[in-house]
Amino acid sequence: MDAIYGTYLDACEGFTRVRARAAEMEEESVRTYEDAKSKHPDISHLPFGGAEFSYGRWVPAGSQPRYRHLHQVPIEALRRRNEDGGSNFQFIGNVCVVTLFQYWEHYFRLQFAHDLGVEKNDLDVPLFGELRRYRQAIIHNRGIATAEVEECALLRASRRGEPLLFHRNLFEEIIDGILGFLHGLQERPEQFIRRA
Repeated sequence: MDAIYGTYLDACEGFTRVRARAAEMEEESVRTYEDAKSKHPDISHLPFGGAEFSYGRWVPAGSQPRYRHLHQVPIEALRRRNEDGGSNFQFIGNVCVVTLFQYWEHYFRLQFAHDLGVEKNDLDVPLFGELRRYRQAIIHNRGIATAEVEECALLRASRRGEPLLFHRNLFEEIIDGILGFLHGLQERPEQFIRRA
C-alpha cells in the first residue's frame, strides 16, 4: 500500500514539475520568436505558431544515427494534462485505486481471512466495498462515476456522469481509511467478519 501511495505522490510531484518546465519552454519559445522577428523584419507579419514538446530517442540507422520522435505535443496541451485535475492526475489516481483494490481483493483479503479462520467473502470492509465501486467505474465505465459511485458514503467525491478524480485529499482519505481498517483489525477483528 505504501509503495502505491508513494508512486501516486511521486507522479503528482512530477506532473507539477513538467507543467512548470513546459511554461518555461513556452516563454523561451516566445522570446526566441520575438528576437527572430526583430532581427528579420521580413517575418514580422507571421503569427507565433506555438511551441511543441517532443519525447524521443536516438536510433542508429546504418552508419548515421537519427532522432526518432516518440511523442510530440503542443506545449499548451502538455501543460493542460499536467494541471491539477488534468488527464495525467486522473490517470495516475485511477491506476493507483485499481491497483489498491486488486491487491486487496486478490491477496490481502484472502490472507486476512485465512488468519481469522473465515472465508474470504466473510471479511467485509466497507472502504474496500466502495473502492470496488470506483474500480468498476474506472474499468467498465471509462473512469466516469456511476450511480454506485455516487451512493458511496465514505468516499464521496464524484457525482454520476463526472470523471473520477482522486485529488490528494481524497487519496489521503483512502490511505487513512486503510490504516484505520488495519488498526481496527488488530483491535477488534470481529467487526469486519460478516455473520450469516
